[in-house]
Amino acid sequence: MFPGRSRRPGEALTANDFARRGSLKHRTLYSVWVMPHSMLSGQSGAEIGRTVFIHMIHPTRILLTAAFGLIMSALSAHSANIPISYLPFNITAPGTYVVTSNLVCPAPETAITINGSVAGRIILDLGGYTVSTYPNTGSLVAGIVIQSNPANINITVRNGAVYGFWVGVDVNPNTAVPSPLYFSNIHLENVAFLFERLIGVSYNQIDSSTVNDCTFTGGVLTGIKDTYSPTGNRYSQNSFDIGHNTALEVLLASPAVLEHCQFDVPPAN
Repeated sequence: MFPGRSRRPGEALTANDFARRGSLKHRTLYSVWVMPHSMLSGQSGAEIGRTVFIHMIHPTRILLTAAFGLIMSALSAHSANIPISYLPFNITAPGTYVVTSNLVCPAPETAITINGSVAGRIILDLGGYTVSTYPNTGSLVAGIVIQSNPANINITVRNGAVYGFWVGVDVNPNTAVPSPLYFSNIHLENVAFLFERLIGVSYNQIDSSTVNDCTFTGGVLTGIKDTYSPTGNRYSQNSFDIGHNTALEVLLASPAVLEHCQFDVPPAN
């Protein structure tokens, strides 16, 4: 409130009032008339009203505060990454999981299993590293297995390599208990499948999912195998260097459309 004297409603502020309060250059003031409860009830009051002034924060401070908040949120999100420094590793909750080095399975078993029971986005970031099978084994295991996707919220596997497994990434709701009819929104991005022995990516009863910017190298029999998708999936910018084997095998429960595809036959030896 302006010092010096009380003010009646509707009474204009004077230059002296501003001088006592200071320059309005960096302040915004609002005059609010407050009526006591006694006036509303028809009773007389000793004080009819008073003027209240609200000092608003300068807009520049608001912008700086907002920017600082965004930076802190980003730092907090980064620090919340969950490291994967050993195998096998089970992912059971939403979050961003980051591989911290090249990892080799210590036994003939699946390297990373995603089996979340809580709905929420899961990101598996391979961090540019390679996840490799147990050496010198003929076991029929997959490198990364996705068993569930509650509420069909995005699950993303990205940025790294999977080496030497029977299947590189196996997405199959039939491995879950109880088994759903299908699930959706599985995304593989920038993953190199190196010398998988049977299939690079296996999508079984999966729809609205993608495989983008992935490479398939070595003697894998099938690069991508898509089986019984209700509505279809999308594959783009993938590269297959697997000799005379199958790049893409599709067996759908509904009609399929392939657009803008290019399949190059490797030159004869």
